[in-house]
Amino acid sequence: MSFVNTNIEAQRKGFTIVELLIVIVVIAILAAITIVSYNGITARANTSSAESSAAAVAKKAEAWAADTGSYPATFSALTNAGANTAYSVTSTVAILDGTVLSTSNLPSAPRQINFYKCGHSGSTTNPTTTAAITNQTGVRILNWNYSSNTVDTTNLGVTSGNAGPSNNWPINCVISAT
Repeated sequence: MSFVNTNIEAQRKGFTIVELLIVIVVIAILAAITIVSYNGITARANTSSAESSAAAVAKKAEAWAADTGSYPATFSALTNAGANTAYSVTSTVAILDGTVLSTSNLPSAPRQINFYKCGHSGSTTNPTTTAAITNQTGVRILNWNYSSNTVDTTNLGVTSGNAGPSNNWPINCVISAT
């Protein structure tokens, strides 16, 4: 007696390799779309946070200038300003990166910024250190743009060009390490 089942449908159980491969390809495509979308959303959120930090520091520096008649010489002037002042910056708002933000020096957090003192030395010599700037004319604030992988700049006051009686004193911006 033969126990061979002649019903082909009864013998077929499970999925073929082609069906399994199709399912795997569909899942991989959906995963790729999800990852790309998530990365774009994250980049936009980080950019928005970085821009917000730079704008908050800019507002505080403008308030400082309105109260004192000149821009703050260092970022620490704002962080040490005291909690009750209009120009106090806390580490939850922004943190200083004393080295220039770039693709080789990415910020560790979206609220990380660069703070530059801008001005001239009262001579035809281009100032290259914050101490060499004896006449401050402005502030430059840099933040990282995660969407375009570039640096965004906010300028307050005069940050470039020349000043002085003969308009021959070069204005330069120097990064603040404090």
